[in-house]
Amino acid sequence: MGFDVVGDDMETMGDLMGDDDLVGAALATRGRGALLRIPPRPRWRGGRVAPGVWGPREGLEPLPLTPDTNAGVFTAAFPFITFIGRPQRPFRGERLLVRITRSAGAGAVQVQSTGLFVGTQLIQVQRGNMDIEDFSATAFGVRLASIGAEPGIEVAIPCVAVPVVPAGESVAVSIKWLGRTIQG
Repeated sequence: MGFDVVGDDMETMGDLMGDDDLVGAALATRGRGALLRIPPRPRWRGGRVAPGVWGPREGLEPLPLTPDTNAGVFTAAFPFITFIGRPQRPFRGERLLVRITRSAGAGAVQVQSTGLFVGTQLIQVQRGNMDIEDFSATAFGVRLASIGAEPGIEVAIPCVAVPVVPAGESVAVSIKWLGRTIQG
């Protein structure tokens, strides 16, 4: 019937009383102690412990990565930029979202990551540069299973423009990392 049984005996109330249609909370005594049937938590309560009180649950949220210099715009004077995030709740990254906007004369410039880091841990199988445009919003099959970051741990993606951006041109980059968080 779907009810939890509380008491010394693991028999259900219906077994004790011979009534399979027993509804609601019921108290019966038999032999060793009392059993109390407690109705299951309603489905509409979801992750709430009590009305208005949420228990810990998992969420899927973005972690915006902030550029450490020049607002994320690569130029001849700024060929290296590190994108940094510091989650405020436990976070495990799954999907990078990268947006790149190039000026007309910078069409051949790639922006490459020199590593994906969670704290001091490299999140790659091998060291080496990767074109971050592979993680554009329209990319398919680029989900990651990163290690978890505790609150305040630095998540960093150092990047370099290859070849160097021509004088007077620019490449603007923004990066977000979607991932799982523990909400509470």
